[in-house]
Amino acid sequence: MRIDQPTKTLPKISNKQEEILKFIYHFRFLNRIQIQALLNHKDPKTINLWLKDLNEKDYLNRIYSTKFGENTKPAVYYIGVNGIKYLKAMVDCPKEHIAKLHREKDRSDGFSANCQLLADIYLELRNKDEGKISYKVVTSTGFLHPGSPYHFLKDSHVSLVIERAHTTSKKKNYFLLEIISSSLPGYSIRKRIKDYLDFYYSNDWEDNVGKDFPAIILICETLPLMLSVRKMVARLLEESDDLENLNIAVTSAKDIREHGIKSELAV
Repeated sequence: MRIDQPTKTLPKISNKQEEILKFIYHFRFLNRIQIQALLNHKDPKTINLWLKDLNEKDYLNRIYSTKFGENTKPAVYYIGVNGIKYLKAMVDCPKEHIAKLHREKDRSDGFSANCQLLADIYLELRNKDEGKISYKVVTSTGFLHPGSPYHFLKDSHVSLVIERAHTTSKKKNYFLLEIISSSLPGYSIRKRIKDYLDFYYSNDWEDNVGKDFPAIILICETLPLMLSVRKMVARLLEESDDLENLNIAVTSAKDIREHGIKSELAV
């Protein structure tokens, strides 16, 4: 991402700190452990110094509880006032994304947890060496850029696109992942599932990507929600025709945290 000159008026930060801001740009809420892993850095003390400096210079805001039992959890970071100014100076940072960042302080704990779950999925698959299989993960922020092959998904609710490539056969499998919030009313969830069915019928994926339609993975915030969504999916699939090549998997955030995303990519 290229930066315009206005960043000269902001407090000076290092190249590594700029990398942290770019990760925040993509995932929105990250904890200290995730930031350290994303940077491939071995020293937590150095990471903490960088984050403390970014917090003091208003590039990042920090969420940390001093309550007993909560104070063992790593601090969570999201964009601050100067961080937004920094992102505004990015030549390819979409304005519609910047508008969302001004409301980050009002986001729910559930939203923050979902962002961190997406980062965990990214970290699980990043640089994964399985010999004949490689992975690429594209965040919804990446859809916003006109040059992205997934720009046509920018108005969808898809959280991640996962590409799984077989290095010998050159075959690729694709997965669209969305986290379903427990705060969504039932009719909204049903509409989102139906949108995937309409998307399947539309051929937009084939026209833009030129590959077979992806599998859909819906991650529900709670176990009861997962059971409810599974029933909705089964009912809608029964009511629809010609969906033999559409695969919709429904799982829970708890299962993904405990077992990882790999078990859902067995296609």
